[in-house]
Amino acid sequence: MQLIEDINQLKSLFLNPDNKIHVYGAGYQATKFFQNFDNCNNLKGYLKKIEDILVTDLKGNPEKLHGIPVRRCNKLILDERDCIFLAVDECIKGQITDHLKDCKAVLIELDFYTMVYRDIYHCIKSFVSEFSIISPCINQPLSDSAERVVWGCWWQGEDSAPDMVKACWESQRQNLPENVRHVIITKKNYEQYITIPDIILEKWEEGKILTAHLTDFIRMSLLYKYGGLWLDADVLVLDKLPKECWELPLYTWHFDMTLFASETLWIIGFFAAKQGSILCKFVMEAFLYYFSIFDRINYYLMMDFFISICTKEIPGILEQFQMIPYNNEMAMRLIHHLHEPFSDEKFREYCEGSFLQVLTWKESGYENDSVFQNIIRTYVPR
Repeated sequence: MQLIEDINQLKSLFLNPDNKIHVYGAGYQATKFFQNFDNCNNLKGYLKKIEDILVTDLKGNPEKLHGIPVRRCNKLILDERDCIFLAVDECIKGQITDHLKDCKAVLIELDFYTMVYRDIYHCIKSFVSEFSIISPCINQPLSDSAERVVWGCWWQGEDSAPDMVKACWESQRQNLPENVRHVIITKKNYEQYITIPDIILEKWEEGKILTAHLTDFIRMSLLYKYGGLWLDADVLVLDKLPKECWELPLYTWHFDMTLFASETLWIIGFFAAKQGSILCKFVMEAFLYYFSIFDRINYYLMMDFFISICTKEIPGILEQFQMIPYNNEMAMRLIHHLHEPFSDEKFREYCEGSFLQVLTWKESGYENDSVFQNIIRTYVPR
């Protein structure tokens, strides 16, 4: 088994004209494999080199996945030029490797998160080595802020937001603790709160920075300058926001899982920090450093890897994450049932154990009786 953890190693494998590239597995892990590539601007083109998706049995599998044909694996025709990426659950990986052990093909395990982490770290290595937790910077906190705020953003303006976004905002407002303000940042009002350097705005106007990544910078700038809680526009809040959002150094969802080559877990769509947070300063400045050198983002989730780098390089940051109590493990459950006919019993079942749900605002043919439409009717009366 060959383990790939380096971007250049991966590129060499794909660029070798003698190699025949396959993916083994057509389930969730395979879908995730392709999504990871789609989220990388510097890797998308390599997917064209994948000849097919191999499975042990065609029964129950699709004819194609990501536009690539799904075929039953024939070990007898595989040779040393065949490179097979394993994209299967851990519980069956041993079974698959045993099945393929007699063939001549090269089996490959791609550690995607470690590979991306290393590539992004290399891009900002100089910044990391010179980062100072005390040096003045843009959006510097001017004084201790006693005001508690829930922040959000819809760059085009609140009136232009889709109905699901307006529903989520209303759910957030209904569940604010006492004396907490709800502020939506837009293109028209951002200057009242933070400074966005011209280099960032120019790259956004040129289409080199997506609005999602501009929002990432806005998020960390606000939390560093003022502190508070950030909620994405598609976060539905179902119960009062807990006091820990304003009392702990950091607060986000937390349960037994790790992501982004780190030793902890977070979701930037539900992220709280104290004013002057070193983590937020690090990520905000890393963003500026990156765009002082590069024109475009190679990885859609780059901000998450900045956070991961910070947890490993800056003392005390990982411990701040580890202070967060267990919460919202099921916050991504309801999104998978938005097409279903609404049932109060099922809705409570899907949301049980979490005080918020991360949804999607993108409408996609939802029927009038669907969970999606019911949420809108509940919070945005006609």
